[in-house]
Amino acid sequence: MRLALYKKLGLPISYVYINTASPTPTPLPTRLDRLRTFVLPTRPHFFTSTMRFFEFTTSIIPLVLGSLAAGCDGQTTSNATMTFGTDCSWIPGFEGYGISHFSLITNNQDRLINFYTKAFGMRLVFQFQPSPEFTTTYLGHNTAGYASCAAWATTASSQRGQIEILYLKGASATLAPSTQTPNSFGHIGVSTPDVSGTCNRIASLGGTIVKAPGAYITSLNGALGNAFGLNAARTKNLSAAQKAALIEGFKYAPAGISASCFATDPDGNLLEVQSASA
Repeated sequence: MRLALYKKLGLPISYVYINTASPTPTPLPTRLDRLRTFVLPTRPHFFTSTMRFFEFTTSIIPLVLGSLAAGCDGQTTSNATMTFGTDCSWIPGFEGYGISHFSLITNNQDRLINFYTKAFGMRLVFQFQPSPEFTTTYLGHNTAGYASCAAWATTASSQRGQIEILYLKGASATLAPSTQTPNSFGHIGVSTPDVSGTCNRIASLGGTIVKAPGAYITSLNGALGNAFGLNAARTKNLSAAQKAALIEGFKYAPAGISASCFATDPDGNLLEVQSASA
């Protein structure tokens, strides 16, 4: 049947291209490299399942591209998509805008300060107490080269990527991070030149590794599912097939995401540790 189809399409019948992608999806250039050649039984002495073949002709290119987008049964591998903005230039009139800091509420400020300063090399810039019971702590990286923390503190509002830790002494209520109960907070993204080393340090300081570098997201349950807002309660209207397709789609995320490490800080807040060069 396939032979008749190839004849009808005017394709050479001495060889047939099929996609032998590995179980873990790979980017398009790598998939091209993994195309294998299978010669039809009319030429058995040429049969080989290992030789890579790159003699592309105008008649075979459509079949090759089709094999990349679909399996042998014609079903697409994933419905994952990625789109880009149409204009990423700076918007006039918004010079000087940026994300200054994000804020975390904790019941153990000493533990959290120790974690972020040692895990990511942040400095304690200042602490402010409007009363003895409540403390605001600012942490950050001294990218501007301030000579003192006091000088840094005077312009802290104009710096980028800082963490503010809020602590109420003697608080009676417990706090549930998004890794336990989905809420409007997802995770904190951190860039580092050494993803594996940073994740090992996180674990040694009381954090928990949720997804190791290079691993894929394989379940909607647990910390990642909760922090992504994909727990059972929020996905109950999705069919089993839709949930499976969602998990499969994560495999096609940009390389920087699959190479990243997901972990929690000691309070359970989710961290995404990405390569600074990704």
